[in-house]
Amino acid sequence: MAIIVLTHDDVERLLPMAQCIEVMSRALAGFQRREWTQPLRSVFPPPNAHGIMAWMPAHHSGDDPIFGMKVLCVVPGNPARG
Repeated sequence: MAIIVLTHDDVERLLPMAQCIEVMSRALAGFQRREWTQPLRSVFPPPNAHGIMAWMPAHHSGDDPIFGMKVLCVVPGNPARG
């Protein structure tokens, strides 16, 4: 599996703000209709670690169900390590 790292400019080019607003409008409307299930994010601060991990699962019901997961690691000083 390859990991793709997107820059700020990549994200702006791939998902312009006008399209992002439309996507978020549809997503929030679906959430209001209870098509989406999204529990509160879980945050894990490991003991003796210099950072935290958070994960945010979601599920979209319907004829073509979708599972999704956003995982975020915050490690202070990590960019300086290269």
